[in-house]
Amino acid sequence: MAEEPQGAQHSAVELQIVRYRAVLAVRQNSSDGRLWRWSAIAVHDRTGGVIQASDAETAVLEALVALHGEWLRLTPLDIAVDLSQSSRFWQLDVSTALSGLSVRPVRRKYDGKLLDEARKAIGEAKPDEGHTSSSAENPGPQAQTWQVATDGSVRGSFTGWGWMATNGMFGLLGFRNDLRLIGADAVAVAEIRAIGDAIRRIPAAKLEIYTDSRRAIELIQEWQEGGDRLPAGYTTARRPGKIAGLVRIQELVGSNASRVSVHWVRGHSGHLLNEGADSLAKMARRHAERLDGRTTAQLHTHAADLAEAFLRAHSQSTESTSQNTSADRRR
Repeated sequence: MAEEPQGAQHSAVELQIVRYRAVLAVRQNSSDGRLWRWSAIAVHDRTGGVIQASDAETAVLEALVALHGEWLRLTPLDIAVDLSQSSRFWQLDVSTALSGLSVRPVRRKYDGKLLDEARKAIGEAKPDEGHTSSSAENPGPQAQTWQVATDGSVRGSFTGWGWMATNGMFGLLGFRNDLRLIGADAVAVAEIRAIGDAIRRIPAAKLEIYTDSRRAIELIQEWQEGGDRLPAGYTTARRPGKIAGLVRIQELVGSNASRVSVHWVRGHSGHLLNEGADSLAKMARRHAERLDGRTTAQLHTHAADLAEAFLRAHSQSTESTSQNTSADRRR
């Protein structure tokens, strides 16, 4: 979503780390060798079932086809597969056949918790169990409402933005800005870019978006009602063939008005999603400034770990609040 201002020198990290990460595990049925149980576990979703296959590699392929169809709207998907790195499976070009899927071996340090849950799920499945839909605790992607927090970080001529959602997805981008094109309110512009990217990357679902920028909220709500006002000083002049980023976001917000609501949250007040988005925005900006000493691959891993930690803490906090509320009602 980030525009490329004319004449700007980008040290942009076009991360768009907005992928839905899951671990896939398979296990042969002990009573019928033709059947294989499979389970895919993400931060807030899980699914699985039983398929027929001649070996583990075929079982993984069949499971990936099923998973691709079920979670298609969540692509791009980053799938860690519980197979030995010496398996012939890794000779296959799965990503070409199943667009939107990035498949890789499990990394224990990175995927350990999800891997343990996936293995546990197939270990406890009943032999005759068919496809299992997502549980109430871990809802699937159908007809969902997700919470999204966004934030922007600006220092001098460098901008970063980030967002994370309760379905496990997140995104961030860092780059050099040009105030001659975007005006003086670079923070609000960064917030709007983050909001636009989340809307684009999470189609169909209803989104409750939380931001600490009242100016961003004001503009988004105007665009939802058909307005076209832009931040003060923001220009739409771009090189031939390019459309200003906020103009594209205007159109996106207008066409998705019925499924998006925006809400204000006080910054740095302990709102875990907002704190996570703030950390991602600062991380992206610092990387663009070349202050973090990380490679892009290292940044990717660090951002994914950070997002998962904040999302897990948010989920635990929400669950604790819900339990306390239920207890109070029973008194």
